Amino acid sequence: IKNRTPLPGGAEKRVREAIRNLTMAANQLLQEDHADLRSAGFAVTVDMRYVGQAYELEVPLSAPLRNEDLAGVQAAFHAVHERVYGYHRAGQPVEFINFRAVHTCPLPRPWVRPLPRSGRSLADAHVGERRAYFASAGFIPTPLFDRARLPVGERCHGPAIIEQPDTTTVIHPGYAASVEESGNLRIRKE
Repeated sequence: IKNRTPLPGGAEKRVREAIRNLTMAANQLLQEDHADLRSAGFAVTVDMRYVGQAYELEVPLSAPLRNEDLAGVQAAFHAVHERVYGYHRAGQPVEFINFRAVHTCPLPRPWVRPLPRSGRSLADAHVGERRAYFASAGFIPTPLFDRARLPVGERCHGPAIIEQPDTTTVIHPGYAASVEESGNLRIRKE
């Protein structure tokens, strides 16, 4: 939407329509995700530039937009242009290039199901040994453990290597790892 000073008739209506369309589309997506729209946050910005410029600046918009707000948006653009480029041209026509709406919705606090106690021991998770280098000790034989078989609560003292399909965790000498009830692997200095 091109905007000249004074604002051409109908510009306010077209800007409000663009914001309404973005809001409706975002609300529909949130509803499809079963989000609580009453707690959703909403922010709208517009990329603006002087007519003929090849670059835009992002300016926040208030929603819902009232007719008198467009003059304020234009003034906000001039202020952003002054801050970024060191000058502004209050009499030069400006353009609205892109509208952007961001909806946020807080998620409920996750509930972590505690892992069941398996009755396994650390020996059940031991799968081998390899030589590994540690700066404090050089190359030393280091036990290997299968992460999936580590029992909840039992401590695995370093040096040790814990393997799983997507990562390898190295426990240095002087540290110990344990599996928390949440399933997290916690490493602490002994």
